[in-house]
Amino acid sequence: MEYHRLCYLLGQLKKSKILVVGDLMLDRYIWGKVDRISPEAPIQVFSVLREEFRLGGAGNAIQNLLNLGAEVESVGVLGTDWAGEKILSLLKDQNVKIKGVFQEPSFPTTIKSRLIAKNQQVLRMDRELQEDFPSALQKQLKEYLENIELSSFSAIVISDYGKGVISEDMLEYIIQEGKKYGIPTLVDPKGVSYSRYRGATVITPNQREAERATSISVGSKRDVRKIAKKLYQELELKYTVITLGEKGIFLWDGEEEFHVQGKSRPVYDVTGAGDTVIAALAMALASQIPIQDGIELANYIASLVVEELGAVSFTPLEIMERARKENRGTGKLLTLQEGKLIAENLRKKGKKLVFTNGCFDLLHPGHLHLLEFASKQGDYLMVGLNSDISIQKIKGSHRPFLNQEARVAILSSLPMVDGIILFDSPTPRELVSQLLPQVLVKGEEYKNRTVIGRDIVEERGGKVIFAPRKDGFSTTQLAKEIGEKISKEDIKNRVTWELEKE
Repeated sequence: MEYHRLCYLLGQLKKSKILVVGDLMLDRYIWGKVDRISPEAPIQVFSVLREEFRLGGAGNAIQNLLNLGAEVESVGVLGTDWAGEKILSLLKDQNVKIKGVFQEPSFPTTIKSRLIAKNQQVLRMDRELQEDFPSALQKQLKEYLENIELSSFSAIVISDYGKGVISEDMLEYIIQEGKKYGIPTLVDPKGVSYSRYRGATVITPNQREAERATSISVGSKRDVRKIAKKLYQELELKYTVITLGEKGIFLWDGEEEFHVQGKSRPVYDVTGAGDTVIAALAMALASQIPIQDGIELANYIASLVVEELGAVSFTPLEIMERARKENRGTGKLLTLQEGKLIAENLRKKGKKLVFTNGCFDLLHPGHLHLLEFASKQGDYLMVGLNSDISIQKIKGSHRPFLNQEARVAILSSLPMVDGIILFDSPTPRELVSQLLPQVLVKGEEYKNRTVIGRDIVEERGGKVIFAPRKDGFSTTQLAKEIGEKISKEDIKNRVTWELEKE
């Protein structure tokens, strides 16, 4: 996806309130090494180095939604065992509302334990309910849903992993209430019979799941279209979405198809990619973004997820950072809206935005010294760059020496610069007021001069820092010296030519 389009779509996501109903699980990652054979039997010995716990199942969808900026309420069932307590702790730590998460002593919390050595899964161990899900618990969950204001949510995600939390009665109630209040209901389905999902806004099976549910094998795009239409018609959906792995995502809206191609990337682990897709779509629909744009966004984020080991999720800032690295040279030029999104996400993560500005016309060591110094004062260096119009207002029609495209290209190639925003006004005051950086950096020659934006930064607890001056470098002086050298060389060449002519 083109970088600026990605930033635009991320910027359209609203802080939405989303309900997630489904099977909560604990993902346990056990990292270690395998370097010998057991003396007891012809098997490998796995030596444990460390353990990590993450939200799994419906919890992974919740984690993706949280990272994309949603306010989430969870409805599900956990045991009273250590794994259930761990999941509750992970949810509470991120301010997820858990009043609808019930604990049952007879119910074992689902644990997926993955043994990993040399960045590869060696073994997966599952602990989960081996008998029918208690009907009394299903009734309790439905009663809870009937007593909360479903109309207060912007979207409802149903994460069905087939562990028993999602009953047909519950599904029917949620889907009908969603229709009643105009709330999109998104279903990540399980099993071969999808009739229970009838009336949902959208379902998001992967290709293999869709093939099993329709008994249609995919040999071409025509087959994918056939599956999507069949599910759309039989289930009375608003949209059918089928994830196709490296081939992207296919959408049918009842009239037209939309297919966004997958991005060619190394795939290390597809764990949790489906949760990423449904979370991104839920955020898009909750933000009233067209589903086609949501599909495009979901496809890009999922392509990042499969590059990582295990179930992972990304914040908008992390997504933009990954995309920027893929768009070297041009990806650092941002719109003001994109810059504000980056600034907001940095603040949420407790990181410092550093701002400096200038014309950076005929880049010299003094400029490099300032930028290097500024980059060390925080976590992200944003450069406000005077546009050609701005420079002409300040310095006259004979400037700049290099146009803004050339100056952007040069600054973009510098590793210490993270983002660049062009501005047309004589000063960057409006930029500072919109970005609200925690640190403003200027050269020490400004110590006894007015620093534009200083009041804005300091009244919010930020600070102005002056970079030590690197003497002997000036754009004006450099241009003058170049001009003099060119003039002398021109005179010398002209005299030589005249003598040779004689």
